[in-house]
Amino acid sequence: MRFEEGLAGQFVSTQKTLTPTEKNDLIRDYKSVNSDLIQIGFKKLKNELKGDDLEDIYSNDEQKALVQRAEQIARNSSQASGAGAEAQNKKKASKIPLIIFIVMLIAVIGTAVSGHVVACIGVFLLGFSFFGFYSVYQGNNKGYTHYEGNNARASKSAGLIMGIVGLAAAIPLMFAGVLGMGNALTLMAIVLFAVVGLMMLIGFFKSNGLKNKKYTQEVSAECVGYVRNVELRTSHTNGTMHRYYVFETSPIFEYEYQGKSYKGVYDRMFNGVDADVDLGPLTISIDPANPEDIYRKATEVKRQGLIISLICFVVAIAMAIVFFTSDRLADERQLTKNLQGVNIVTLLFGSEEEKKEAMEKLGNSGENSIPAEITDEFVEEVAAKYGYDGKEWFYELEPVVKVEEFEDGSYNIYFEDETMPVMACSGNHDDVGDTRIVFYTLDEMDLNGEHVVLKNIFWDVSPDGHTYVGSHGAA
Repeated sequence: MRFEEGLAGQFVSTQKTLTPTEKNDLIRDYKSVNSDLIQIGFKKLKNELKGDDLEDIYSNDEQKALVQRAEQIARNSSQASGAGAEAQNKKKASKIPLIIFIVMLIAVIGTAVSGHVVACIGVFLLGFSFFGFYSVYQGNNKGYTHYEGNNARASKSAGLIMGIVGLAAAIPLMFAGVLGMGNALTLMAIVLFAVVGLMMLIGFFKSNGLKNKKYTQEVSAECVGYVRNVELRTSHTNGTMHRYYVFETSPIFEYEYQGKSYKGVYDRMFNGVDADVDLGPLTISIDPANPEDIYRKATEVKRQGLIISLICFVVAIAMAIVFFTSDRLADERQLTKNLQGVNIVTLLFGSEEEKKEAMEKLGNSGENSIPAEITDEFVEEVAAKYGYDGKEWFYELEPVVKVEEFEDGSYNIYFEDETMPVMACSGNHDDVGDTRIVFYTLDEMDLNGEHVVLKNIFWDVSPDGHTYVGSHGAA
């Protein structure tokens, strides 16, 4: 990988190893530089808006040199990309990616607003897949992969993985109408874990032959120093955010290949602050097709990749076992119907009343899903869900005499028939109505020496839009 001088967060020295104190000194310097850059950024924006002299934003020459170097690297990168595009028939000038991105953005927003959750996720995944495959088609920039690190060929590998993963994950969503939304999403997760595991496994075996297949050219080089990159990272544990700093280290190599001079570092740098070679002459392995790419054997990366692959396979298999042994199809179809028309944007950004209404629709087990003509077979399916499978049940159209509300949002329904139990409910009581279609069983018991028969309601529904057409009647 080409060595770029003067980058923020990058420290160069001739020390092969660092003491803990020296490491902490680098972290302190990194914090100081970052703080300076943030202040310079605000000053520059302020002076540009006011039309003041931009030279006044720097406190010293080091700050100015650092910013100018960053701008120069950005310009060089842009020019290199432009040259690569021109060499490849101006592929980068194509407006296809922009058009696809706009279409994808509109489709994602449209499907989210209209409540088509599966379609929203599917469109995003297909767009993700397209840009992955398109980057393979372009293939003129450096990229990063777990096994290969940063190098010229990694961009194609990363793009291919993006394309395959996105396409594979989108395919199960095409069967949401048959499987139900929940099952389709579960199948999507299974495919994702399986494909990622497979890609990591393929990468593991490919990485074993990188030196013989990719970094085939050995050249004489000179180790002239060491570069250490510092990066701030965060993690969350039990709701607490932790900030910590990580180091990547590599020797800096100077060498010549086919009459051209190069200065580079390992494609995959070391994690930590200590390097692996001494200053002075040595032999390195490079990619003859991309002479700036330099090989380093990284056994710990291979081991991590294999572990990740195995974990993905275990999760995929476990989820597949649950998926194929559970009979949730009817419930998932029900959930899919309930989600139709739920505005995702409302759930995220709507008023409290709008969110409450959308959540009630989302969580509703669904009178909208109950058929207009309720048959005995349908009621028996409901009874089985509540543990009354095979038990005799009865039906009545029962008037409601009172709805008693409570401060916690719950309410009780009182029926005209005093032998009907008081029903304790929660949620919106506006749709209770004047009558309810009630289905119940009979519980017989001895109470204070007297034989008592109690009505046990296991399901009720509004008669508005629903009619019972079965053969059962009142007890």
